[in-house]
Amino acid sequence: MSQHNEKNPHQHQSPLHDSSEAKPGMDSLAPEDGSHRPAAEPTPPGAQPTAPGSLKPLIRVTKNLILWKTYAKAVKIMR
Repeated sequence: MSQHNEKNPHQHQSPLHDSSEAKPGMDSLAPEDGSHRPAAEPTPPGAQPTAPGSLKPLIRVTKNLILWKTYAKAVKIMR
């Protein structure tokens, strides 16, 4: 059995880093070109800001289409 004062061969030390490598916040994980930041122009009134390639506008249109079709069927039945 090993003694308590012996070093554990499986123990790892943390790497030493220079302070120049330290970047506070999540921006250190973001692309250098700043493409993750929102556009400078404001969002038009009533519009929800979405990321490029977002499916939110497509989902919104699809939901509206389903609502309109349901409404049209209901009106047709009532006639």
